Amino acid sequence: MSRPSSQPGPTFVAGQKPQAPLGNTADRRIVFYSPTYDPVGGVVKIFDYVNHALAADMHVEFACPKPFPHEGPIQDIPHIADALNTIKIHRSLDVPIGQDDLAFFSWPTHYRDIAECLPAGYSHDQLIHIVQNVRHANPHWIKGYATRLLGRPLSRIMITDEVEAACRPWVNPNSITETIIEGHAADYFSKARFGQFNNPIRVGYTTWKSEVGLEVEQLLADDDRFVFQSIQTTAGWSDIRSLYHWSDIFLGCPGPEEGFYLVGLEAMAAGAILLMSDAGGNRAYAQWGKNCLQVRHDSASDYVDKIDDLATSHPEIVNDLRLSGYQTPAAFTLDREAAQFRQMVANICDPNHCRSTAPSLDHDLTLAQSTYGEQIVPPSAAAALPAGLGRT
Repeated sequence: MSRPSSQPGPTFVAGQKPQAPLGNTADRRIVFYSPTYDPVGGVVKIFDYVNHALAADMHVEFACPKPFPHEGPIQDIPHIADALNTIKIHRSLDVPIGQDDLAFFSWPTHYRDIAECLPAGYSHDQLIHIVQNVRHANPHWIKGYATRLLGRPLSRIMITDEVEAACRPWVNPNSITETIIEGHAADYFSKARFGQFNNPIRVGYTTWKSEVGLEVEQLLADDDRFVFQSIQTTAGWSDIRSLYHWSDIFLGCPGPEEGFYLVGLEAMAAGAILLMSDAGGNRAYAQWGKNCLQVRHDSASDYVDKIDDLATSHPEIVNDLRLSGYQTPAAFTLDREAAQFRQMVANICDPNHCRSTAPSLDHDLTLAQSTYGEQIVPPSAAAALPAGLGRT
Protein backbone atom coordinates (compact mmCIF):
# COMPACT_ATOMS: atom_id res chain seq x y z
CA MET A 1 0.00 0.00 0.00
CA SER A 2 1.38 3.38 -1.00
CA ARG A 3 2.12 5.98 1.62
CA PRO A 4 2.46 9.74 1.28
CA SER A 5 5.96 11.06 0.93
CA SER A 6 7.35 13.61 3.34
CA GLN A 7 8.62 15.59 0.33
CA PRO A 8 6.53 17.50 -2.23
CA GLY A 9 5.67 15.29 -5.15
CA PRO A 10 5.99 16.32 -8.79
CA THR A 11 3.27 18.09 -10.73
CA PHE A 12 2.92 16.45 -14.10
CA VAL A 13 1.55 17.56 -17.44
CA ALA A 14 0.98 14.71 -19.87
CA GLY A 15 3.63 12.74 -18.03
CA GLN A 16 6.31 15.45 -18.12
CA LYS A 17 7.56 17.69 -15.33
CA PRO A 18 7.75 21.40 -16.17
CA GLN A 19 11.30 22.63 -16.67
CA ALA A 20 10.70 26.40 -16.49
CA PRO A 21 11.38 28.50 -13.37
CA LEU A 22 8.54 28.57 -10.89
CA GLY A 23 6.02 31.38 -11.05
CA ASN A 24 5.46 33.96 -8.34
CA THR A 25 2.41 33.22 -6.17
CA ALA A 26 2.71 35.98 -3.54
CA ASP A 27 -0.31 38.31 -3.65
CA ARG A 28 -1.91 36.17 -6.35
CA ARG A 29 -5.70 36.25 -5.95
CA ILE A 30 -7.41 32.89 -5.43
CA VAL A 31 -11.13 32.34 -4.87
CA PHE A 32 -12.32 29.22 -3.03
CA TYR A 33 -15.84 27.87 -3.57
CA SER A 34 -17.90 25.77 -1.15
CA PRO A 35 -21.54 24.64 -1.21
CA THR A 36 -21.94 25.02 2.56
CA TYR A 37 -20.30 25.94 5.86
CA ASP A 38 -21.26 22.62 7.49
CA PRO A 39 -18.00 21.07 8.76
CA VAL A 40 -18.22 17.88 6.72
CA GLY A 41 -14.93 16.41 5.56
CA GLY A 42 -14.98 17.92 2.07
CA VAL A 43 -15.65 21.42 3.38
CA VAL A 44 -12.97 21.14 6.07
CA LYS A 45 -10.53 20.15 3.34
CA ILE A 46 -11.39 23.27 1.31
CA PHE A 47 -10.57 25.36 4.38
CA ASP A 48 -7.30 23.49 4.84
CA TYR A 49 -6.34 24.71 1.38
CA VAL A 50 -7.54 28.21 2.28
CA ASN A 51 -4.95 28.13 5.06
CA HIS A 52 -2.28 26.77 2.70
CA ALA A 53 -2.94 29.70 0.35
CA LEU A 54 -2.83 32.22 3.20
CA ALA A 55 0.50 30.77 4.35
CA ALA A 56 1.80 31.29 0.80
CA ASP A 57 0.86 35.01 1.02
CA MET A 58 -1.86 34.66 -1.59
CA HIS A 59 -4.86 37.01 -1.65
CA VAL A 60 -7.68 34.66 -0.54
CA GLU A 61 -11.42 35.07 -1.01
CA PHE A 62 -14.22 32.61 -0.26
CA ALA A 63 -17.54 32.12 -2.06
CA CYS A 64 -20.50 30.26 -0.55
CA PRO A 65 -24.24 30.73 -1.20
CA LYS A 66 -25.15 30.01 2.43
CA PRO A 67 -25.43 32.67 5.17
CA PHE A 68 -22.17 33.40 6.96
CA PRO A 69 -22.04 31.46 10.27
CA HIS A 70 -21.08 33.90 13.02
CA GLU A 71 -21.43 30.94 15.38
CA GLY A 72 -21.99 27.21 15.06
CA PRO A 73 -20.02 24.02 14.33
CA ILE A 74 -17.66 25.50 11.73
CA GLN A 75 -16.59 28.22 14.20
CA ASP A 76 -15.72 25.44 16.65
CA ILE A 77 -12.69 24.47 14.53
CA PRO A 78 -9.87 26.82 15.56
CA HIS A 79 -7.88 27.00 12.33
CA ILE A 80 -11.04 27.45 10.27
CA ALA A 81 -12.51 30.11 12.55
CA ASP A 82 -9.28 32.10 12.24
CA ALA A 83 -9.43 31.91 8.44
CA LEU A 84 -13.13 32.85 8.29
CA ASN A 85 -12.42 36.03 10.19
CA THR A 86 -9.45 36.91 7.96
CA ILE A 87 -10.60 36.47 4.37
CA LYS A 88 -13.15 38.24 2.18
CA ILE A 89 -16.45 36.34 2.00
CA HIS A 90 -18.84 36.35 -0.96
CA ARG A 91 -22.49 35.34 -0.38
CA SER A 92 -22.76 34.14 -3.98
CA LEU A 93 -20.90 31.95 -6.45
CA ASP A 94 -21.12 34.77 -8.97
CA VAL A 95 -17.64 36.17 -8.33
CA PRO A 96 -15.74 37.97 -11.13
CA ILE A 97 -12.45 36.24 -11.92
CA GLY A 98 -9.51 38.20 -13.34
CA GLN A 99 -7.16 37.02 -16.06
CA ASP A 100 -4.41 36.11 -13.54
CA ASP A 101 -6.67 34.86 -10.73
CA LEU A 102 -6.97 31.28 -9.60
CA ALA A 103 -10.18 29.49 -8.60
CA PHE A 104 -10.41 26.43 -6.35
CA PHE A 105 -13.52 24.26 -6.15
CA SER A 106 -14.64 20.82 -5.02
CA TRP A 107 -18.33 20.32 -5.82
CA PRO A 108 -18.39 19.43 -9.55
CA THR A 109 -21.37 21.51 -10.69
CA HIS A 110 -19.79 24.67 -9.33
CA TYR A 111 -17.78 24.60 -12.53
CA ARG A 112 -20.78 25.98 -14.40
CA ASP A 113 -21.04 28.95 -12.04
CA ILE A 114 -17.32 29.68 -12.25
CA ALA A 115 -17.21 29.32 -16.05
CA GLU A 116 -19.81 32.09 -16.39
CA CYS A 117 -17.45 34.50 -14.59
CA LEU A 118 -14.26 33.87 -16.56
CA PRO A 119 -12.77 36.44 -18.95
CA ALA A 120 -12.11 35.62 -22.59
CA GLY A 121 -8.85 33.74 -23.10
CA TYR A 122 -8.61 32.69 -19.46
CA SER A 123 -6.24 29.77 -18.85
CA HIS A 124 -8.24 26.85 -17.47
CA ASP A 125 -5.05 25.58 -15.85
CA GLN A 126 -5.80 28.27 -13.25
CA LEU A 127 -9.01 26.47 -12.26
CA ILE A 128 -8.09 23.93 -9.59
CA HIS A 129 -10.56 21.11 -9.01
CA ILE A 130 -9.91 19.07 -5.87
CA VAL A 131 -11.32 15.58 -6.46
CA GLN A 132 -12.28 14.25 -3.04
CA ASN A 133 -14.09 11.00 -3.78
CA VAL A 134 -13.77 7.89 -5.92
CA ARG A 135 -17.40 8.43 -6.94
CA HIS A 136 -16.27 11.01 -9.51
CA ALA A 137 -15.58 7.94 -11.66
CA ASN A 138 -19.12 6.65 -11.07
CA PRO A 139 -21.20 7.57 -14.15
CA HIS A 140 -24.42 7.40 -12.12
CA TRP A 141 -23.42 10.04 -9.55
CA ILE A 142 -25.08 13.41 -10.27
CA LYS A 143 -26.10 12.03 -13.67
CA GLY A 144 -22.51 11.58 -14.78
CA TYR A 145 -21.58 15.26 -14.60
CA ALA A 146 -18.58 14.68 -12.31
CA THR A 147 -17.18 11.96 -14.58
CA ARG A 148 -17.55 14.11 -17.68
CA LEU A 149 -15.92 17.03 -15.88
CA LEU A 150 -12.74 14.96 -15.52
CA GLY A 151 -12.23 15.37 -19.26
CA ARG A 152 -12.09 19.15 -19.04
CA PRO A 153 -8.70 20.92 -19.28
CA LEU A 154 -8.52 21.86 -15.59
CA SER A 155 -5.82 21.49 -12.96
CA ARG A 156 -6.69 18.75 -10.48
CA ILE A 157 -5.75 17.55 -7.03
CA MET A 158 -6.47 13.90 -6.26
CA ILE A 159 -6.59 13.39 -2.49
CA THR A 160 -5.50 9.73 -2.46
CA ASP A 161 -3.90 7.19 -4.77
CA GLU A 162 -7.23 5.36 -4.69
CA VAL A 163 -9.09 8.41 -6.03
CA GLU A 164 -6.45 8.92 -8.71
CA ALA A 165 -6.63 5.28 -9.82
CA ALA A 166 -10.43 5.37 -10.05
CA CYS A 167 -10.44 8.61 -12.07
CA ARG A 168 -7.38 7.98 -14.25
CA PRO A 169 -9.26 6.61 -17.30
CA TRP A 170 -11.37 9.75 -17.52
CA VAL A 171 -8.85 12.51 -16.75
CA ASN A 172 -7.77 14.88 -19.49
CA PRO A 173 -4.19 13.70 -20.24
CA ASN A 174 -2.99 17.23 -21.00
CA SER A 175 -4.09 18.69 -17.68
CA ILE A 176 -1.99 19.37 -14.61
CA THR A 177 -2.90 16.57 -12.23
CA GLU A 178 -1.26 15.89 -8.90
CA THR A 179 -2.03 13.39 -6.20
CA ILE A 180 -1.64 15.26 -2.91
CA ILE A 181 -2.39 12.73 -0.20
CA GLU A 182 -4.90 14.07 2.31
CA GLY A 183 -3.46 15.82 5.34
CA HIS A 184 -5.43 16.33 8.52
CA ALA A 185 -5.20 18.01 11.92
CA ALA A 186 -5.53 14.63 13.61
CA ASP A 187 -3.61 15.79 16.69
CA TYR A 188 -6.72 17.73 17.74
CA PHE A 189 -8.46 14.40 18.42
CA SER A 190 -5.57 12.61 20.13
CA LYS A 191 -5.87 10.93 23.52
CA ALA A 192 -3.27 8.79 25.25
CA ARG A 193 -4.61 5.56 26.68
CA PHE A 194 -3.40 2.07 27.44
CA GLY A 195 -4.76 -1.15 28.81
CA GLN A 196 -8.14 -2.81 28.89
CA PHE A 197 -11.52 -1.46 27.89
CA ASN A 198 -13.90 0.18 30.33
CA ASN A 199 -16.60 -1.92 31.93
CA PRO A 200 -19.08 -1.83 30.32
CA ILE A 201 -17.30 -1.40 26.99
CA ARG A 202 -18.11 1.93 25.37
CA VAL A 203 -19.07 1.85 21.69
CA GLY A 204 -19.40 5.08 19.69
CA TYR A 205 -20.56 5.89 16.18
CA THR A 206 -22.06 8.58 13.93
CA THR A 207 -24.92 8.32 11.44
CA TRP A 208 -23.67 10.89 8.92
CA LYS A 209 -22.95 8.41 6.12
CA SER A 210 -24.84 5.31 7.27
CA GLU A 211 -27.31 4.31 9.98
CA VAL A 212 -25.82 0.85 10.49
CA GLY A 213 -24.66 1.94 13.97
CA LEU A 214 -28.30 2.25 15.04
CA GLU A 215 -28.89 -1.35 13.98
CA VAL A 216 -25.82 -2.53 15.88
CA GLU A 217 -26.95 -0.73 19.03
CA GLN A 218 -30.39 -2.30 18.73
CA LEU A 219 -28.95 -5.80 18.30
CA LEU A 220 -26.84 -5.40 21.46
CA ALA A 221 -29.44 -3.51 23.50
CA ASP A 222 -29.87 -6.42 25.94
CA ASP A 223 -26.14 -7.16 26.30
CA ASP A 224 -24.99 -5.40 29.47
CA ARG A 225 -21.33 -5.73 28.44
CA PHE A 226 -21.78 -2.72 26.15
CA VAL A 227 -23.04 0.84 26.29
CA PHE A 228 -23.51 3.06 23.24
CA GLN A 229 -23.23 6.74 22.41
CA SER A 230 -23.63 8.43 19.03
CA ILE A 231 -23.81 11.72 17.16
CA GLN A 232 -26.67 11.85 14.66
CA THR A 233 -26.64 15.51 13.62
CA THR A 234 -24.06 18.02 12.42
CA ALA A 235 -21.59 18.61 15.24
CA GLY A 236 -18.55 20.69 16.02
CA TRP A 237 -15.10 19.23 16.42
CA SER A 238 -15.17 19.50 20.22
CA ASP A 239 -18.29 17.32 20.39
CA ILE A 240 -16.84 14.79 17.98
CA ARG A 241 -13.59 14.68 19.93
CA SER A 242 -15.53 14.03 23.13
CA LEU A 243 -17.25 11.07 21.48
CA TYR A 244 -13.93 9.61 20.29
CA HIS A 245 -12.41 10.05 23.75
CA TRP A 246 -15.39 8.40 25.41
CA SER A 247 -15.34 5.39 23.05
CA ASP A 248 -13.35 2.21 23.60
CA ILE A 249 -14.53 0.93 20.22
CA PHE A 250 -15.55 3.21 17.39
CA LEU A 251 -17.77 2.08 14.52
CA GLY A 252 -16.61 3.66 11.30
CA CYS A 253 -19.77 3.86 9.19
CA PRO A 254 -18.67 5.19 5.78
CA GLY A 255 -20.76 5.47 2.66
CA PRO A 256 -20.17 2.93 -0.12
CA GLU A 257 -17.75 5.30 -1.91
CA GLU A 258 -15.35 7.53 -0.01
CA GLY A 259 -12.38 9.65 -0.98
CA PHE A 260 -10.68 9.31 2.40
CA TYR A 261 -13.17 9.14 5.34
CA LEU A 262 -11.55 11.28 8.01
CA VAL A 263 -13.56 9.72 10.83
CA GLY A 264 -11.37 6.62 10.76
CA LEU A 265 -8.12 8.56 11.08
CA GLU A 266 -9.55 10.70 13.88
CA ALA A 267 -10.73 7.67 15.85
CA MET A 268 -7.25 6.12 15.57
CA ALA A 269 -5.66 9.34 16.86
CA ALA A 270 -7.98 9.14 19.87
CA GLY A 271 -6.91 5.59 20.67
CA ALA A 272 -10.30 4.02 19.96
CA ILE A 273 -10.33 0.61 18.29
CA LEU A 274 -11.77 1.16 14.82
CA LEU A 275 -14.17 -1.14 12.99
CA MET A 276 -14.72 -0.03 9.39
CA SER A 277 -15.71 -1.30 5.96
CA ASP A 278 -13.66 -0.88 2.79
CA ALA A 279 -15.00 2.27 1.11
CA GLY A 280 -12.24 2.79 -1.45
CA GLY A 281 -10.45 5.95 -0.36
CA ASN A 282 -10.00 4.82 3.25
CA ARG A 283 -7.51 2.24 1.97
CA ALA A 284 -5.05 5.17 2.08
CA TYR A 285 -4.64 4.55 5.82
CA ALA A 286 -6.54 1.36 6.69
CA GLN A 287 -4.33 -1.65 7.35
CA TRP A 288 -6.91 -4.31 8.07
CA GLY A 289 -6.05 -6.42 11.08
CA LYS A 290 -3.18 -4.11 12.05
CA ASN A 291 -4.57 -0.65 12.84
CA CYS A 292 -8.28 -1.41 12.42
CA LEU A 293 -10.66 -4.30 11.85
CA GLN A 294 -12.62 -4.77 8.64
CA VAL A 295 -16.36 -5.38 8.47
CA ARG A 296 -18.70 -5.84 5.53
CA HIS A 297 -20.33 -2.63 4.40
CA ASP A 298 -23.54 -1.86 6.32
CA SER A 299 -23.59 -5.38 7.83
CA ALA A 300 -24.83 -4.90 11.41
CA SER A 301 -24.29 -8.59 12.19
CA ASP A 302 -20.64 -8.33 11.10
CA TYR A 303 -20.09 -5.34 13.39
CA VAL A 304 -21.69 -7.28 16.26
CA ASP A 305 -19.41 -10.26 15.66
CA LYS A 306 -16.29 -8.07 15.65
CA ILE A 307 -17.40 -6.22 18.80
CA ASP A 308 -17.97 -9.54 20.54
CA ASP A 309 -14.52 -10.75 19.44
CA LEU A 310 -12.90 -7.61 20.87
CA ALA A 311 -14.76 -8.02 24.16
CA THR A 312 -13.05 -11.38 24.67
CA SER A 313 -9.67 -10.51 23.11
CA HIS A 314 -6.44 -10.56 25.07
CA PRO A 315 -5.37 -7.03 26.15
CA GLU A 316 -2.18 -7.31 24.08
CA ILE A 317 -4.25 -7.66 20.89
CA VAL A 318 -6.17 -4.52 21.78
CA ASN A 319 -2.98 -2.63 22.62
CA ASP A 320 -1.32 -3.68 19.35
CA LEU A 321 -4.29 -2.38 17.37
CA ARG A 322 -4.29 0.85 19.35
CA LEU A 323 -0.53 1.40 18.97
CA SER A 324 -0.70 0.89 15.20
CA GLY A 325 -3.62 3.29 15.10
CA TYR A 326 -1.64 5.91 17.00
CA GLN A 327 1.20 5.66 14.48
CA THR A 328 -1.00 6.06 11.40
CA PRO A 329 -1.84 9.83 11.40
CA ALA A 330 1.84 10.81 11.34
CA ALA A 331 1.92 10.10 7.60
CA PHE A 332 -0.97 12.46 6.86
CA THR A 333 0.24 15.91 7.86
CA LEU A 334 -1.03 19.30 6.74
CA ASP A 335 2.55 20.59 6.42
CA ARG A 336 3.31 18.05 3.68
CA GLU A 337 0.01 18.81 1.95
CA ALA A 338 0.74 22.56 2.07
CA ALA A 339 4.22 22.13 0.59
CA GLN A 340 2.89 20.10 -2.34
CA PHE A 341 0.13 22.64 -2.96
CA ARG A 342 2.62 25.53 -3.02
CA GLN A 343 4.72 23.65 -5.56
CA MET A 344 1.68 22.92 -7.72
CA VAL A 345 0.44 26.53 -7.67
CA ALA A 346 3.92 27.82 -8.49
CA ASN A 347 3.98 25.59 -11.56
CA ILE A 348 0.53 26.77 -12.62
CA CYS A 349 1.63 30.40 -12.26
CA ASP A 350 4.86 29.88 -14.20
CA PRO A 351 4.66 32.41 -17.07
CA ASN A 352 6.40 29.92 -19.38
CA HIS A 353 3.88 27.20 -18.67
CA CYS A 354 1.83 26.15 -21.71
CA ARG A 355 -1.66 27.61 -21.26
CA SER A 356 -4.86 25.80 -22.16
CA THR A 357 -8.29 27.26 -22.77
CA ALA A 358 -11.46 25.21 -22.75
CA PRO A 359 -13.96 24.48 -25.52
CA SER A 360 -17.62 25.21 -24.95
CA LEU A 361 -19.12 23.63 -21.85
CA ASP A 362 -21.98 21.85 -23.63
CA HIS A 363 -19.66 20.27 -26.19
CA ASP A 364 -17.25 18.87 -23.62
CA LEU A 365 -19.77 17.60 -21.07
CA THR A 366 -22.14 15.81 -23.44
CA LEU A 367 -23.09 12.39 -22.08
CA ALA A 368 -21.92 9.54 -24.29
CA GLN A 369 -24.63 6.88 -24.59
CA SER A 370 -23.96 3.18 -24.92
CA THR A 371 -26.13 0.27 -26.04
CA TYR A 372 -25.23 -1.23 -22.64
CA GLY A 373 -27.10 1.54 -20.80
CA GLU A 374 -25.97 4.90 -19.42
CA GLN A 375 -22.23 4.59 -19.77
CA ILE A 376 -19.72 7.42 -19.99
CA VAL A 377 -16.81 6.80 -22.31
CA PRO A 378 -13.62 8.88 -22.16
CA PRO A 379 -13.09 10.93 -25.36
CA SER A 380 -9.99 8.93 -26.29
CA ALA A 381 -11.87 5.67 -25.95
CA ALA A 382 -15.11 6.92 -27.52
CA ALA A 383 -13.29 7.91 -30.70
CA ALA A 384 -12.33 4.29 -31.32
CA LEU A 385 -15.80 2.82 -30.75
CA PRO A 386 -18.17 1.83 -33.55
CA ALA A 387 -21.20 4.02 -34.11
CA GLY A 388 -23.82 3.37 -31.44
CA LEU A 389 -21.31 2.28 -28.79
CA GLY A 390 -20.51 5.55 -27.13
CA ARG A 391 -19.62 7.87 -29.99
CA THR A 392 -21.52 11.17 -30.14
